[in-house]
Amino acid sequence: MVTSRAGSSARREYERRKTKDEERLRQKWGRLGGVAVALSDERQSTKAWVTGAVGEERLGAHLDGLASSSIAVLHDRRIPGTRANIDHLVITPSRIWVVDAKRYKGRPRLEIEGGILRPRVDKLIVGRRSCTTTVDGV
Repeated sequence: MVTSRAGSSARREYERRKTKDEERLRQKWGRLGGVAVALSDERQSTKAWVTGAVGEERLGAHLDGLASSSIAVLHDRRIPGTRANIDHLVITPSRIWVVDAKRYKGRPRLEIEGGILRPRVDKLIVGRRSCTTTVDGV
C-alpha cells in the first residue's frame, strides 16, 4: 500500500519561494520585471528546495516498489505540533522505518564521547559533518 506523494511539501516550498522571488524582481524592476525574471538565475536557497524535492521523489519511487500487502509506504508526513515533516515511513509487520532523504557526502559513523566520568553522548557523523540533530529531529 502506498499513500501520499513523495517530495510534495518540498516542491510546494520551492514553488512558494520561486513565486516570491519573481514577485520581488517584478516590483523592483517595474515594467522591465518580466525581463528581469527571464534573465536572472534562481537563488541557491530556492534551487535547493527543488533539488531536495527531486531527491525525495526518486527515493520515494524506489520505496514504492517495496510496497505490498504487508508493507506500507507513507511519504511526506507532518510531525504534529511542528512545521517539520518525515520524508518517508516504511511500515512492516515487525518494524517502522523512518527514512530522511538527504544527500550527504562521506561515510556515516558513530562517535561516542564520555562514558565513565561524563554522560555518554552518541554522535552521528557523515563525512566531516555532524548529523546528530537530524537524527534527534526524526
